[in-house]
Amino acid sequence: MIHKDLGLILKQIKYNDKSNIITILTRNYGKKSFLLFGINSKTKGKLLRNIINPLYPVQVVFYLKENQTLGKIKEISLADNYQTITTSFEKKAILMFLSEILTNTLMEGIEDSQMFDFIMRSIQLLDMAENNFANFHILFILKLLNYLGISPMNNYSQQLPFFSIDQGHFVSIYESGKTLDLRRSQLLSRLLGMSITELDKVKLNHSDRNALLHFLIDYLGFHVDKFSGVKSLDILEELFDQSS
Repeated sequence: MIHKDLGLILKQIKYNDKSNIITILTRNYGKKSFLLFGINSKTKGKLLRNIINPLYPVQVVFYLKENQTLGKIKEISLADNYQTITTSFEKKAILMFLSEILTNTLMEGIEDSQMFDFIMRSIQLLDMAENNFANFHILFILKLLNYLGISPMNNYSQQLPFFSIDQGHFVSIYESGKTLDLRRSQLLSRLLGMSITELDKVKLNHSDRNALLHFLIDYLGFHVDKFSGVKSLDILEELFDQSS
């Protein structure tokens, strides 16, 4: 059966000399994997390689039978042209990092159009941001946790000032390796109360940004089955090393 849908590229791996396996988050079918023929050719492949990039929006026409795990792409094209992401190494690194997060947290074939729309809107905000986007990925992941069903409970108070990674809420006692320290717990509570549209209000120094980023990776590792970490984390940290 032929389907047509809007999608976001998550990852690709080489299958053979003629084709790659492309994983796409589709709006109506969830995360799906497809064979894309011709991407490794010298002529047609150049155009396809310009499209197949992390979290680029695509219109995709594909063949997929019921209960089939690997479909075949018939047609694929850009659904929208980014204005700044294509020329910003920092923004492209953010998308690479977030595509890894999504690949490792989303189950195959689980449709969630509201989550898809949130991701699309968020990336459009990143594309429009002229500055102060070094903390975008942190706020994005915090909001993504809502759609994953593992959002932290924001019950912060003077009596409950430490966030517990395994319990998913603020607790009264600090435990090294299991809770955020007082400063980062306060920052987390503030971020949990913010919208993705309030990116320009997020002010974090390098140390706090990295601490919260590692916390989020640990949090996902504890609450998401088979979460395998993120290879591009070091690149992202180095890029924003001097950001404040």
